Amino acid sequence: MKKKTRNKVQLTLERKAIRKHVFLPSQSEIWTVIGEEGDNLVNEKPPFCSCKDFYFNILKKKRQFCYHLNAFLIAKKRDEYSTFYYRDDELESFMKILFMDIK
Repeated sequence: MKKKTRNKVQLTLERKAIRKHVFLPSQSEIWTVIGEEGDNLVNEKPPFCSCKDFYFNILKKKRQFCYHLNAFLIAKKRDEYSTFYYRDDELESFMKILFMDIK
């Protein structure tokens, strides 16, 4: 991992910008990382991030992960993230708001 990426990952972890959103009673989980340009939807398997870097560089095999995915995987492993709980009937409106924020 390049120094610039390592610094972005560290800053993201320090800002506690990784969030787990749990919907009840289904226990559905959505993970987000607050990045420099807004919220990013992330997934571990298969690896995915909604950021532009993921689309332009990761999918083209220039890099393995964006800094959002790196920070997410580290935070999840260390159990260092914020958890928010919602009702299942809030999922649709949550996703609409999230997709409006994705740039």
